[in-house]
Amino acid sequence: MGISALYGYFAEKLEGVFHANQTAIEDAAQVISHAYQTGHTIFAFGSGHSALLVEEMYYRAGGLPLITPIWDFDVMIHRDPLRASALERTPGYASTVLQTITWQPGDVLWLISNSGRNALVVEMARMARGAGVTVMALTSLRHSRAVQAGDAQGDKLFELADVVLDNGGVLGDAGFLPEGVDRPMAPTSTVLGAVLVHAVEVRVMEHLVQAGVPPEVLRSFNVDDPSPSGACGA
Repeated sequence: MGISALYGYFAEKLEGVFHANQTAIEDAAQVISHAYQTGHTIFAFGSGHSALLVEEMYYRAGGLPLITPIWDFDVMIHRDPLRASALERTPGYASTVLQTITWQPGDVLWLISNSGRNALVVEMARMARGAGVTVMALTSLRHSRAVQAGDAQGDKLFELADVVLDNGGVLGDAGFLPEGVDRPMAPTSTVLGAVLVHAVEVRVMEHLVQAGVPPEVLRSFNVDDPSPSGACGA
């Protein structure tokens, strides 16, 4: 049955992602926990569907209040997906996105891009590195290595990042082919990316507990608890 096969497909992908990213999860957790303990800011950005993973990091029940999202609604799909796709390929648009952002050496920028090829995220990574900001990437190494760079200097996101988390995705993201269908379905980048995000957050929390400075875990407003402390709407 197709659904059973789909479950097996995702289960195999999930196991592979955890195995392949053990070191990267630990490296990412150390970067974030150090930045938090030293009073630095942890920024996160993604365009298109990658923005979903930034939302997964931010104001989320069961998450940590550590992330400062960088929002640019023109590159998010809910307004105009075709324009968003064009803008993320536009050289120089990174400066527009970052015009209100002030960062300092020691800050962190977590960039999410499945392909890691487009000018927007590559330029953001380059600008951050130039400012002494640590760059983390969540991307598909297989996809990124299989396509040409869209950046004028020929760079891809994973080549500029200090820490790279690989979502294990295939070229084109979708990789499950149901019977009778001629094009793959079930993209993995959002599902597996969210698992990696939460794996990093859990490991961050373990580091901060050991250091004696754990932040409060966010909880849902939608539970029957009279205390408003640490609550969010998720």
